[in-house]
Amino acid sequence: MNPELSKNLSKKIDNIYLKKSIINIFIIALGVVLAFLSFRTGNRMLMIGVLVLPIALMLMNRLELAFILSVILEATEFSIGNINYLTPAIALQILIIVSSLLNRSMSGRDQSNKYFLEKMPLICFAILIFVIMFSRGSGLKFLGSETWGGGIYIQLLVLISFFLSIRSLYIPPKLFKRLIIFTFFASIIASFNQRMGWASEISELSSIGPINVKSQRLIWLLPFIMGVFPIALAMKWKTKMMNVIVWLSFVGMMGLTGFRSKLVALFMLTFLVGLMKTKNKSIYFIKTLLLTIAVWILAIAVSPAAPPGLQRAISFIPGTQVASATDKDAIDSIEWRIEIWKYCWEMAQEYFWLGRGSAFNVKDAVADLTRTDIVTFSPWFAYLTRSYHSGPLTLLIDYGFAGLLIVSWLLFSIAKSAWYYGISMNQYKSLSSRYCQVLCAWLFWEILSFYLVYGQMAKIANILALAAVVTVLARSIERYKEAHLNKEIKI
Repeated sequence: MNPELSKNLSKKIDNIYLKKSIINIFIIALGVVLAFLSFRTGNRMLMIGVLVLPIALMLMNRLELAFILSVILEATEFSIGNINYLTPAIALQILIIVSSLLNRSMSGRDQSNKYFLEKMPLICFAILIFVIMFSRGSGLKFLGSETWGGGIYIQLLVLISFFLSIRSLYIPPKLFKRLIIFTFFASIIASFNQRMGWASEISELSSIGPINVKSQRLIWLLPFIMGVFPIALAMKWKTKMMNVIVWLSFVGMMGLTGFRSKLVALFMLTFLVGLMKTKNKSIYFIKTLLLTIAVWILAIAVSPAAPPGLQRAISFIPGTQVASATDKDAIDSIEWRIEIWKYCWEMAQEYFWLGRGSAFNVKDAVADLTRTDIVTFSPWFAYLTRSYHSGPLTLLIDYGFAGLLIVSWLLFSIAKSAWYYGISMNQYKSLSSRYCQVLCAWLFWEILSFYLVYGQMAKIANILALAAVVTVLARSIERYKEAHLNKEIKI
């Protein structure tokens, strides 16, 4: 090596080591100060800070571990102090963002972050959020805003920064396996949280509420199904019959929740994974058609004796026989959505260029509502509370025409990357690559369903989080393969 180059490299390493040492000393000193203040004042939050600080210091030097923990904790749906949109996962994401910025400032610009498909739409979306917050109110009390609901802005900005910060992150094979294993257990915990009413309000699932005794919909099963089904789909079962039994078990459980859209999601996820894997598309579509007919016949056969929750989930399938009350509930739900969409579309004209934002004034909203509006969830109530049940309307009304264009640009970019990563996973023969492929298909469907089925800004946040996970996992598998070109990959 050139002596001059070696000298410069050694000097750079020394500077990085010195900067890291200074940061570590600062954090340790901060811990000492917090410990003194917590014992003197008896403040619980300071005491928690003292306990968390050593863990944070360790994770700042192990970002891959912090990333894995953030994914697992996200699956548990725990919140911090019952604060909306503040979860341990988001706290870890913020830690990763800060650590990445510090590392970049110490070691120079990260060339892996120079350009990627989602970069510009992410930056434009962040700018738009700040414009909306400035123009319509931040919805954050600590900033002195009179409006509420600004937590989603914080969540979106954190996830945008998180996405921009993690592209160079590498997950080694051992941690990849642990991610899959602990996600399984985290999904069980999340379902328990749902059943007991302890889940955070950040996810779509928590807004559903507790089990509906009247219709016997086992809603609390959702986190378990959505967390474990991708693992089950990625597994290589010994026989095809075992594949069918496992698949039907999850379809049956999802049916018991009563959600038609989620049941369709399982079918679409299965279809998209197969589409990514297959080379002969024509034969695959024929097989899919035959399977669809078989499932249709099965649904018609079991519908008369099915539990109310399952009857509601399959009520949209032609030929099924369901109880009149269940059928009415399903039809009323569709008519109610159409009524909301018509009303909100008329109101969208007022905020066409600059959306009205996700935050709203609670006092004004309550003053304009009647008890009937709240009980019946009228279109006016849906409009005031930003519950449009439509992705395009959510973007158009809350973020304006610019928001519709920018977020659509972003989602198209994410979908394109997800499809590329999903196809590329075919060359790797491992559980990790198959699991990553399922997540790619899931991400692709989440984007489609945002426009076609159901969309709100919380779902955009979920898509960004899942896109970040898919990006890191797929790139880690590719990097591992590149480093072991002459070896069979077994992650």
